[in-house]
Amino acid sequence: MSYIRKHRVLATFTVVLGACLVLIALLSSGCALRSRPVGWSGAVCSDSNIFVASIEGRLFGFDKQDGKPLWQSYQLDSSNSSVAVYSTPEVYNDLVYLAGYNGKVFTISIESGYRGLVFPDNDSLKPIIGGLTVSGGKVFFGCNDGNVYCLNADELRKEWEFPTGDRIWSTPVISEDTLFVSSFDNNIYALDASDGSELWRFEAGGAFASTPLIHDGTVYAGSFDRHVYALDATNGNLKWRSEVEADKWFWTQVVAHNDIIYAPNLDGRIYILNADSGYEVDDPVELDSPISSSPVVVGDDIIVASQQGNVYAIDTANNRTGSPIFNVAEDEVINAPLCASDGIIYIHAQSSKHDKLYAFDTETRREVWAPVSLS
Repeated sequence: MSYIRKHRVLATFTVVLGACLVLIALLSSGCALRSRPVGWSGAVCSDSNIFVASIEGRLFGFDKQDGKPLWQSYQLDSSNSSVAVYSTPEVYNDLVYLAGYNGKVFTISIESGYRGLVFPDNDSLKPIIGGLTVSGGKVFFGCNDGNVYCLNADELRKEWEFPTGDRIWSTPVISEDTLFVSSFDNNIYALDASDGSELWRFEAGGAFASTPLIHDGTVYAGSFDRHVYALDATNGNLKWRSEVEADKWFWTQVVAHNDIIYAPNLDGRIYILNADSGYEVDDPVELDSPISSSPVVVGDDIIVASQQGNVYAIDTANNRTGSPIFNVAEDEVINAPLCASDGIIYIHAQSSKHDKLYAFDTETRREVWAPVSLS
């Protein structure tokens, strides 16, 4: 094994081991960690800007065209302490909404970068791992206390909460007037978005950390029981459970293209399933390391990143991939979900000491601008 390969594998092991230790501690102690957690926020694009939170708990805003900062980064904790951020920011009207591991939801002005409202104001919830969904003047999120929360988007005032049986690490997804959320209690729930009343629930054979995908009236999600599930979105009836069983957990959100479901797994494979039947339509695509970063669809390609720091394009015409189309720095790994906008992929990569944001053009196979440091 070459020195560079050894160096990258060691860096990957260090950061992934840290992520696994966080996971084990969260599972076993209700988020009472002995060491400071380090988050891996995804990025979100607005019309002309992109926003991402760093491993030190700072929110950054950049111009998508040239990568120049919109304003000085904002430290979420007013005491200047680090706040781990696992969630992806959300943009709504002229604000960025962001949730922290410290159990708070923040709003930040896009124009000035200044903080607005905070929920709760004088207290904290348990850690928030999943992202926020902002729609119709409301903010929805799940929490490690097992509750789904709905806030008024203008005032960050709680409108309702719904209890599940265990912690929630996924991001709620809204379709029309229904909110879908998965939980560690092995259930996927459908809630009335207006008042939080339960419409249905479905219990699987294992916990869910992945965010559901709503596609053509069907709810798709991978479970810790190593299967992918498809449910009727109107009543929660099981359409299918994948016959194939992965070697490890399904962690990321699946994606759909041309009635095919692409389901990345921590075993380093992307399983390729018929959206109607759940049967495998092709052999899994095998990458070089586990996949904890949610993929994106760009044209007819599925863009997916391995934890080891390599980005691949799966050609959906033949469900194959060649060499990586992009690599981050040797000491960095990719855990954060990818972000795509107008053919550009934004990648939040990190090492044990720093993190960066990359912008990569999938058509030209070139970086759009030099990677920016999130420090």
